[in-house]
Order: sequence, then structure tokens, then C-alpha cells
Amino acid sequence: MGELDFAERFQERRQVHPETTAIAPAEAAWLIQRICPPTWCRSKFRGGAELPQIVFGSFRHSSGLSQTHAGRLARCRIATASRKQQTALVVVSDIRELGTVLSIWAHPDDEAYLCGGIMAMAAAAGARVVCLTATRGELGVTDPDRWPPEQLPAIREAELAACLQVLGVSEHRWLGYPDGGCAEVEITAAATPIADIIREIAPDTILTFPPDGQTGHPDHMAVHRWTVEAVRRTQIGTLHVVANTQEWVDDHLAQWIELGAIVGDPPVVWTGPLSIDVALTGELLDLKYAALAAQASQTDAVRALLGEERYRQIIRIERFATFPAQKAAQLPDATEQQSIVTRE
Repeated sequence: MGELDFAERFQERRQVHPETTAIAPAEAAWLIQRICPPTWCRSKFRGGAELPQIVFGSFRHSSGLSQTHAGRLARCRIATASRKQQTALVVVSDIRELGTVLSIWAHPDDEAYLCGGIMAMAAAAGARVVCLTATRGELGVTDPDRWPPEQLPAIREAELAACLQVLGVSEHRWLGYPDGGCAEVEITAAATPIADIIREIAPDTILTFPPDGQTGHPDHMAVHRWTVEAVRRTQIGTLHVVANTQEWVDDHLAQWIELGAIVGDPPVVWTGPLSIDVALTGELLDLKYAALAAQASQTDAVRALLGEERYRQIIRIERFATFPAQKAAQLPDATEQQSIVTRE
């Protein structure tokens, strides 16, 4: 079975069952065999085995964290040679502090890069995790011979289904906007279906882009504005946006610019407190690596250019900060929204 066969099979099933978001077990076995690195323990996925209920990683959730859970996290620190390399053993009940999670993104692969580890941890802990994607990323042509442009929407839809299955996320929704066209959609109209989904799901935690869109992509920036407006309307959940620390910018920005991943202004440096700070290690990092590899049309070239070791260093970090939706929605334009953060 190849990528195109997989996509065609998935689309055939979608025609019969439009609600389909998961892939069949046989397809999952093929994908896992294809995408998992040699060091990954494939036995976890045989016979429908569940993900481990305790995972390795560094996790900090400062918003609303109880003293009991904060104390447990502080006590489980593991001493290493470097403070930056410290990890923590995260117990199921700690990740559940996030409650029901709704992540909202522009294109397939945004979710895996920016919060794949968080979603996997929450799903493994038994929390409800829902992913919402605005477009099918049909403009993301990287190799027209391997992934023909006319088939790319179906390919990317199937790839995202495979990615989410690897992460353990079983609920996904599409908004159905054209790739590259989100900035042209009126904010109040675009916020309405997002607000409806928020009311339906009642998430405790909502994850999305920062005002600058992380890469300066107009679709990313539009999805941020839509989400802020939807949260303002519903007053449900705590909104968290991707937060790039000075350390992250120093370590990674130049390389992202070189790769062409930054399509607008570089990301704004976040200097305030972080609400979620994850540094993936071990099995959880392998899981995120496998989820991203499932979206091969978007990740194969980047991984080849960076090399596996550097690629893993980049994808291991997931950081978010709470964003005041009420205040931001009342500001007249995106420039003033950025006053919440500072450039350095």
C-alpha cells in the first residue's frame, strides 16, 4: 500500500460514512510500520494496546493548578547534568488539570508541530481531546510527482487522520475554508461555527496560534482572530496561544527562516509567564515524531534537510501562554493585540 492508495481508500470510506475521521486498523498497522523510527517500540500498537498511562516529559501548567498537583510535580523532578535537561514523570491526574482540550489550527500538521505532545498526553490520560482544522492545506505542494496537487486535499485529509490516530485523538472537525483564503473571511462569520463547537464541547483548555500566527502566515493569523472572537462570545474555557520564548527564538528562528517556514514577520518573543511548558523526551517524543511522519507530504523534506537529531530537538518543545480573549477582542486591530507581548 502506498500513500496514494491509502488516501483513495480513506476517501472511499468517507463517501459512504461522511463522519469518518479515524483510519481502519489495517491502515494504522501499515502506517505505523512505515513511519515509526527503528527505536520505537511498535508492540504498543499491536492488538489495539493502549498508550502508556504514565509518560515521560516536562510539564508545567500554571493556570489553575492546585497546590496538591503543583507539589507533586515539584517532587518528581529528576536531577540531570543540566537544568535545561530536567524532565519530570507526569502522572495521569496532573495532565488532567487541562480538562477537555480543544485545539484550533489552520492546516493539517499545525496541530502536531505545536501541540502534538500535549494532545497525546491528555488523550492517554483519558481526557476528551478535539482538534479543529480550518483548511485541508491543498496549497502545500512539496513534491508534485510524489503527491500530485490535484490529489493533495485527499492525501492531507488521510494523513491528518493517521497523525491523530497515532496521537490517540479520536475527534476531529473541519471548517472547510480554502487554503490561503482564511484572511479574506469576515471574522464574525468565521467565529460563528467555532463558537458553536465551543458551546457543544465546553472545553476547559483551548489551544491556538498567537496573534502573529507563529510563522506570519495569514491563515494562521486569521484563525487566531476567529478563535479569540469565539472565546469572547462564549466565555467558555481558557484560551492558550503558542508562546515563543527568547531561548526558542535564539535556538531555532534562524533555521526556520532558512527553511522558508517563516512567511511573514518573525514570531514575537513572549516574555510573560507560560501556562503550559512541555519538553518531550523518550517515548512521548517518539510518538510525536511518528505522528508528524504520518503527514509525510509536509514533513519528509524538512526532516531530511534538518537531520533526525536536529529535527527532534526542534519538535520536542511545546509552550503556551494564556491569552485574555475579552481584552484582545475589543482592540481595533492586530497591531494593538500584540501589545500584550513584547519584542526583544
